[in-house]
Amino acid sequence: MTQTVAGFLAAGFLVMVLLGYFVTVLVCPREISNKLAWAMAPVVGMGICSIIFFLFRRPMFTVEVSLLIGLFGVWLRYRKRTSGKLSKLDNRTTILAVWLAGVMAWVTLASFIWVGVGPHGDWDGWAIWNAHARYLYRAGPVWRDHIKDTAHPDYPLLLPAATARLWRYIGKDVPEAGGVQTVLITLSGVTILAASLWELRGASVSYLVPLLLLGSPFYLILGISQYADVPLAVYILSTIALLCLHWKREPEGSRIMVLAGFTTGCAGWTKNEGLIFIAVTTIAILLPIFRRPAVTMRQFGLFAIGMLLPLAVTIYFKVAVPAPNDLVANLGYATTLAKVTDFKRYVTIATAFLDGFWSAGKWPIHPGIPLMALLAVCGIDRRLIRDGGWLTGAAILVAMLLTYFGVYLITPLPLEYHIPTSLNRLLMHLWPSFLFLAGLMARISTPEVASRHEAHSPS
Repeated sequence: MTQTVAGFLAAGFLVMVLLGYFVTVLVCPREISNKLAWAMAPVVGMGICSIIFFLFRRPMFTVEVSLLIGLFGVWLRYRKRTSGKLSKLDNRTTILAVWLAGVMAWVTLASFIWVGVGPHGDWDGWAIWNAHARYLYRAGPVWRDHIKDTAHPDYPLLLPAATARLWRYIGKDVPEAGGVQTVLITLSGVTILAASLWELRGASVSYLVPLLLLGSPFYLILGISQYADVPLAVYILSTIALLCLHWKREPEGSRIMVLAGFTTGCAGWTKNEGLIFIAVTTIAILLPIFRRPAVTMRQFGLFAIGMLLPLAVTIYFKVAVPAPNDLVANLGYATTLAKVTDFKRYVTIATAFLDGFWSAGKWPIHPGIPLMALLAVCGIDRRLIRDGGWLTGAAILVAMLLTYFGVYLITPLPLEYHIPTSLNRLLMHLWPSFLFLAGLMARISTPEVASRHEAHSPS
């Protein structure tokens, strides 16, 4: 990669991150600290920029620059002091912070070296996501006619559109651009995990738990290999973290729900499994409607506002490119009924899930061991059984697992092929969010966190 290419690539990332930051702080000016806003900026910006590219294509630069200038002007006019002051760290947390920073630096360097060696990514990276990006970049207005010739043409286009956008900045389809982008999003998942735990629990947990995610080799491998599974996992984590923050800050209704709706919609714009996440999250948010109808509908209204644009783009794509899904197109009533009533099939899938929980991360030491040690030392905060955000997040993860189980139950593909080629990736969709919810269970709180909670609590 030449210096000129690197410069244009950096410009594309800078615009993406700034758009994500300004949208985040303007949508949630009081509820989210500056630290968490910067952590979420690449993820939110990637969703915004992919939609702009998909909708506008040729005038993409005009739209992005105009939006950036407008958002910057509004931010200058309405900016307020945030509550994100740096907390004073004791010796123990300082060591943990340095440790996390060192691991992040090492992983970043290793990831960029890996991208340089294999810029096209692994099989899914070049055969699906980068192939779709090349049709978006090269085929112009007739991309819909040609993308049907690729593998899985029904897959949503957040990642390909974001990659093709970077190629527009560079002026040619440089393969390293997609790899650098997925490295950025992969590491953003770690920073979102750290920043959200710092907001809700305390400094020590916010440094320890992200180390467990960095200690999950398969999470890093999938990201560097340019699979869309890690971006999907980061959007799921972002949504659940925002829901927990919403319940902690202003449970009666806050604009955090708008941002949570946007990240949920972006999950559906990333992969078909994200559409399942949209349905599950929507149901989870609407569940309290029988107990608190007015509050629930107000929360859902804000959530729906944020979800509207990415969901509408996803639906438009599905209509514009009516490609069949290989799992749905080959379903038959008789064969599906036979599979649902086959007890041995349940045992096979359950056994695979249990094995997957242990081996999917390809870790030398399972992170569950140090995680249980952390909870044993810190204790478990029993107040979580009354925390709506944590319960909502846990319900979403359980529902996603049950849905994945159901997909395997009725899949038209042979289980001996379908499970080994997909289960480890499906579990990785939920692993960062599981670590986040587990980190919230630790009974650790600092005076700074307590003061932030008081400052944000509704009067």
